[in-house]
Amino acid sequence: MNINVNQTIAYLLYLIAIGVAGYVTKEWKAHNSKLLELKTKEEERAEKLLGQQNYNAAKQIVVDSVYKVEQLAKEAVNEQWNSLDKHSKAIEFISQGLNKAGLTLSDEDIYSIIKTTVGYINAGKVVAPASINTLVQK
Repeated sequence: MNINVNQTIAYLLYLIAIGVAGYVTKEWKAHNSKLLELKTKEEERAEKLLGQQNYNAAKQIVVDSVYKVEQLAKEAVNEQWNSLDKHSKAIEFISQGLNKAGLTLSDEDIYSIIKTTVGYINAGKVVAPASINTLVQK
């Protein structure tokens, strides 16, 4: 009878140890999955932030190019630049600037930013990156 009690106690201790190990494993896996989920969210947020920074940098290149073309048109007293000349020169400067920086913008975004910037120039206002961002936003 002593052997049966010892075997029963050993069997119960074995079951308790397996139960505790199973619980610890379950909690560890849950913790790891939460960490992986958090890491994925952080990466997505970083990609989104980087995308917004790239968009802002590209937008600033477009705004600077439009100002550059407007200044060149003012300095060219003998030549009369029409809006088509200005637009083609602005597109040339924009494509050079975006290629140099390794950035891209859709044609629609470029057109919208150019129109907004020209509107600010015609109104006599200075285009700040924050003020144009509220008008041209995707």
